[in-house]
Amino acid sequence: MTNLFDTRSPRTAAEPVRLRRSCSTHGVVTVLRMTRIPLELIPLPAYTRDLNGLITGLNQKAADTWGRSPALNDPKERYCGSFKLLAADGSRVPADRCWMALALGEKRSFNKREIIVERPDGSRRVALAFVSPLFDTDGVMVGAANVLVDVTDRKRAEGQLAASEVRYRRLFQTAKDGIRVLEGSSGKIIEANAFMWGLLGQEPEQLLGKELHEIGLFEDSAANKEVFLDLQRKGYLRYDNLPVQEPTLPTGP
Repeated sequence: MTNLFDTRSPRTAAEPVRLRRSCSTHGVVTVLRMTRIPLELIPLPAYTRDLNGLITGLNQKAADTWGRSPALNDPKERYCGSFKLLAADGSRVPADRCWMALALGEKRSFNKREIIVERPDGSRRVALAFVSPLFDTDGVMVGAANVLVDVTDRKRAEGQLAASEVRYRRLFQTAKDGIRVLEGSSGKIIEANAFMWGLLGQEPEQLLGKELHEIGLFEDSAANKEVFLDLQRKGYLRYDNLPVQEPTLPTGP
């Protein structure tokens, strides 16, 4: 079988492709499919396998992601180079069901598929897999390539943000102060906590989308506008002894 990826030979003048770190993942996969380029020139973890699922080439970034360097053409390393491969939900993925194995078996691409790579030391990396079949100059499929995008830091930040949102929600709803969140340009209520609902004796749907004077906090729209302008200047307002008036609610027909 012709190896389309020479991981040892330096690039020659017949290989004019230049890859930058800014190159998109889809662009890298396209280059892999169309050129004979050393994998070490790929700025992302990348590896190739033949039709039997044997690894025919990998770059150092792939080895770093896996935490190991699988042997080339080793039947024990069929389809997957990870010590352990997990799905996004943490369940174990057998090697013969990984995206590379599916791409080889179904002769089609699988892009942006989230995986979790567990290394021999127990550490984990989260990545998006971009797997694509490879064809020779006659259009015959000869293997597949996988380019990985490490999104571990992004997923960690998303998790921290979600945890922060849960803490905020808990504090917001259990606070013993009436809190309202206003839309920055219109001054209309977009959120209120449970204490405010009880204070005004209104349900959430009666508060949302209203201006402050409409829920009985200020006399009229002019007073509401003045308060809102003051809020925009200071960034917040606090009232310790604000009289709450009975709001005027629309009546039915």
